[in-house]
Amino acid sequence: MINHWVDRITIQRATVGTDEIGGQSTTWNDEAIVWCDVNDVKGNQRVEMEQIVNGRPYVVEMYKDDFPTLTENDRIKYGDEILNIHSIESSTQKNRFKIIAITTRK
Repeated sequence: MINHWVDRITIQRATVGTDEIGGQSTTWNDEAIVWCDVNDVKGNQRVEMEQIVNGRPYVVEMYKDDFPTLTENDRIKYGDEILNIHSIESSTQKNRFKIIAITTRK
């Protein structure tokens, strides 16, 4: 497969365990580093989404084969930003995911 992607992301998956005092703790583990395209959502669609989801929306497109078990429970590290996966769709292009991901508010 010829790689034309320009961005790299790290896909992280949570592991839930028990801490030393019996509480629940979540650890995010790096599962894969993949090439992809990351684009801002533009215009009116961005304004509408920001009001609904309370964060900055991105569209991420990547090959399904690079991480076929991706779910909405995973998250994406993009540079210094952590993106929660809002939805995953099959892209109009064969063998690709189209992901709507939202930055976490600080």
